[in-house]
Amino acid sequence: MRVEAARVSRSLSLLRLALVVPFLFLAADSACALKIKLPLVIILLLLVVPQGLVRWLRPDVWEKRYALAAIACSDLLLISLLNGLAVLFGSAPFFFPLYILTTVEATCWWGWTGALLSGVGGALVLGMLYFRLPAEHANLGLAAAAVTLGWSIVLGYLVQWILGQWHTSHQLALQVAHQEDTLVRTHERMQRWERALRRLHQATIPRALFQIALSEAMAGTGSSLGLAVARDRREGWRVACAEGFRLTPDTICLRLGERVVAAQGDAVWEIRHLLKAPILLQSEGAEELTFGWIYVGRHEGPPYTEGDAIWLRMLCGYTALVLDNLLLRDELGRIQEQTDGLARAGWSLATLADPETALEFACRNVISALDLDRIALYLPGPQGEPGCYILTCPANGPATTVWNPLQGRGLSLLRRLLGSGAPLLINRRAECSELFEAMGWDESLQSAACFPLSIPQQRPAILCMLATRAGAFPPHVQQSLAIFCGEVALALENACLRQTTAAFQPEEGGSGLPTERQTPARIQQALKAGPGSLEQSFH
Repeated sequence: MRVEAARVSRSLSLLRLALVVPFLFLAADSACALKIKLPLVIILLLLVVPQGLVRWLRPDVWEKRYALAAIACSDLLLISLLNGLAVLFGSAPFFFPLYILTTVEATCWWGWTGALLSGVGGALVLGMLYFRLPAEHANLGLAAAAVTLGWSIVLGYLVQWILGQWHTSHQLALQVAHQEDTLVRTHERMQRWERALRRLHQATIPRALFQIALSEAMAGTGSSLGLAVARDRREGWRVACAEGFRLTPDTICLRLGERVVAAQGDAVWEIRHLLKAPILLQSEGAEELTFGWIYVGRHEGPPYTEGDAIWLRMLCGYTALVLDNLLLRDELGRIQEQTDGLARAGWSLATLADPETALEFACRNVISALDLDRIALYLPGPQGEPGCYILTCPANGPATTVWNPLQGRGLSLLRRLLGSGAPLLINRRAECSELFEAMGWDESLQSAACFPLSIPQQRPAILCMLATRAGAFPPHVQQSLAIFCGEVALALENACLRQTTAAFQPEEGGSGLPTERQTPARIQQALKAGPGSLEQSFH
């Protein structure tokens, strides 16, 4: 509107000068009598000077519709006065072309109605002056009235067409400017989004990722404070990071209208505008798990727009992708470490000559890889004896070997559970609590993996791996554990064969025949046995 008003004002000023200046020179001509020259010049100057001063000093007046109406009425009066003075002094109303100015102004003000009113007004004045004209100027006066009425129609159409073209071009210019502005803002947003993605990819741990995501969320939405919370398996919801305000011990979210203390200084802010978006991760099933929330707020300024909400949701969505990637990498790294630990355990069993040292070294590798509490190996006693050797390798402390003369209720139950030859995997104590109680295992133990070990010419041994955390034996490690237990069984068989071979070799001063303590049934006694009981090895 301001642009169109300025264009109309400029055009009317040029039209005013183009019409008035020639008549000003005509009135100032020396052939004109002085008594009529002075009033004509004054009136012509009144047609130019006041409007020029108004346009120069107060250009905003032209934006108001009543300004054109007032100027058109004043011009009509002044032009009529000019023609009246000319007729009064015996001349023709030769100033009638100035009515063009009033017609254009009235059309700009009121459209067709203004043009017709201006033409009728000018023709009416000229018609009244017609009766005062001398006979030689009568025809000229009548023609002037007719022309004034006629050009109001022509000028009305022409001016409205020009105004329509101006309005159309102005709208097109506004649309082009809006599109250019949209293009610039879109380009800036894309650059900001690309920069945010690069920063998110630089994070190596979830906490750093949350800090970067919160920083980009606040920058993208123009927020003064923000909070990121994450779900912890043990602690529940916890604060990952916060910016712009001081945290309190019980802060786990932001609420609209909540009062917080600014990070810098002691100012108290009230959260007037708030946005939040979840960080959703795909769970094992089809459902999505809410892993965290990002809150951004303003204590002053305008409310958030839909674009701000879209930006925050997109940022949280991509943060979830990067977070899922970090968690998968971490999980893959743990699996790789577990696999490497089990591989090292198998390597130690295959390369170390001392079976006891090899077994302890292998067990400690498995404990470190799977974060176990202990590993216990139950070796059967000699044929016909119910007892067994118990080799215990704890996570902290030296390995121990004890002889238990009685099989006990727990070991009997365990043998029945392993009777089919398949391993027994318990990832939660509640799944088989009676076994934990019968074996005398601590209440802190929550997971157990028991594998039968088949040794030729021997009763089956049992290898038990125990952990204090639930879910210690996920599916991806079960096959590796089975392979490891097979290697343990093979190592025990090799130890028995070496012992048997050594027993049949002739010693210096001996007969070369095996004694009762050198038979394969006594191979377990080569390990360091000591007094103890089944229950003592687990406390």
